[in-house]
Amino acid sequence: NGRTERRFPNQLRIVSYSSMGTNISLIRMPDSLNINRNNIIIAYGFSGSQRRFCNPECFAAFIGVLAQYGIADVNSTGMCFGDATSYPSVSHPNGDSIDTVYVNNHTNQQNLLNAFVDWNFTEVIAGTNFQSWLLNAHRYAADHNNHLHSGNFDSATIQVINN
Repeated sequence: NGRTERRFPNQLRIVSYSSMGTNISLIRMPDSLNINRNNIIIAYGFSGSQRRFCNPECFAAFIGVLAQYGIADVNSTGMCFGDATSYPSVSHPNGDSIDTVYVNNHTNQQNLLNAFVDWNFTEVIAGTNFQSWLLNAHRYAADHNNHLHSGNFDSATIQVINN
């Protein structure tokens, strides 16, 4: 992925990304959505993040996740910045991953995780605090105890439909 990370004794961490030699297509996500049509809810907001850019295919899949989930309680802590970087996160360059704040209902959280998996996010990481009941995550890690990471969206699964 072209990422270099160096850690120093005083806990300073420097992360740099090398150029991939190609332009990355990104869109700026709306600051929030709240659509309810024919009992299909597509809603989200941001929480404490300016990482509001993503690649168009990933945004389309995120809209699909929200429509499948259907509850207006999703808050995102972001994807990437307009230059395709994601500092301090090292797992969001190029806008193909999204973090969401955990919802306060176990059933709803499981349904949201399942929707991300169903929509071809191939690296869904849940916190270790949730390992005992939140099923189907690809991995569990303590640095995800305060958010669900849904990443590495597989854009090869997108089908373009021309009407």
